Amino acid sequence: MDTRAARSKLGSSCVTPPNIDLPFVSTGGMTSGSARAGARSGQLQRIAERRVVASLRSPAAPVGPRRPGQRRRAVERLRANLPRWTATDSRAAPTSDGERVGWWTRLQQAVGLLATMATLAVAAFTWVSIQQVGTEQAITREGQITDRYNTAVTNLGNDSIDVRLGGIYALQRIMQDSSRDQPALVQVLSAYVRTHAPQPKHGRRGPDQPADDVNAALNVLTHRDRQHDGTTYVVNLAGAYLAGARLESADLTYFRLNHANLSGAHLDGARLRHTELSGAHLEGAQMWGDLTGAQMSNAYLTGADMVGADMAGTDLTGAHLASSGLVNADLTGADLTGADLTGADLTGAHLRGADMSHARLAGTKR
Repeated sequence: MDTRAARSKLGSSCVTPPNIDLPFVSTGGMTSGSARAGARSGQLQRIAERRVVASLRSPAAPVGPRRPGQRRRAVERLRANLPRWTATDSRAAPTSDGERVGWWTRLQQAVGLLATMATLAVAAFTWVSIQQVGTEQAITREGQITDRYNTAVTNLGNDSIDVRLGGIYALQRIMQDSSRDQPALVQVLSAYVRTHAPQPKHGRRGPDQPADDVNAALNVLTHRDRQHDGTTYVVNLAGAYLAGARLESADLTYFRLNHANLSGAHLDGARLRHTELSGAHLEGAQMWGDLTGAQMSNAYLTGADMVGADMAGTDLTGAHLASSGLVNADLTGADLTGADLTGADLTGAHLRGADMSHARLAGTKR
């Protein structure tokens, strides 16, 4: 096929640009031995002719500025050729500006929700971590207190008084650091006082005052915070030998001192409210403090100084009060049944409502 035949097939509407020559592949020189090569050459010739025809039918776009509306029409043609979204398609795209805004808003809300959930997750993790750290610290603290307690109790049994004093004050510090352990520590110190301040054997005279370690234990017991004792706890020092003890301004409320020896003790300003002192030895003791409601039946108070003491409602049944000083003492409602007040000084004492039946009042000053 030559160039003229190709042009005739285009029709009269096609305009052939000048100087266009069709590529030509010659087949005249093929021999019978190269039939396959000749067929290939003919195929290439036909492909070249079709490309020329296609280029003539679709001339290139002119170079230069586009006419008004040409870009818009091109965009419309492009949109027309795009695939259409159907109403049943689950991935349907928004078709209006309002829907596009709605999709964007929902996207922002989803992102915000995810950020909030992430923040809450971090906060929860932080809270759990803090709780875990707090629990671990509490366990460590309890272990440390246990170790300190064991060491302090071990020191109480040491032969050296200095080591024992260290153990007593170590228990006091534990009592301050761990208030819930206070009742147990009070029992330990009470037992220590009873053990290290026993009554002297029959016929022997005891010490004029307690040893330093016993005084230290008494100081811890009488100056503790009673709010951590519980509602009914009582310090038991019954039968202890505490003659000459220095207990000024001490808080002995609800102490159990039955049959204890406190002769010559200094209890100036001490609080002995509801203290059990039945059968206790308090000869010559200074007791001008608060003894409201104290149980002092059969107590030995010979020569005791109770000037101005508050003894309202005190049980002094059968008490030995010979030569005691009760000047200006408040004995309102006290029970003095069968008490021995021989030679006692009751000058200015308030005895309103006091029961003094069967009391011995020989030589009493009023």
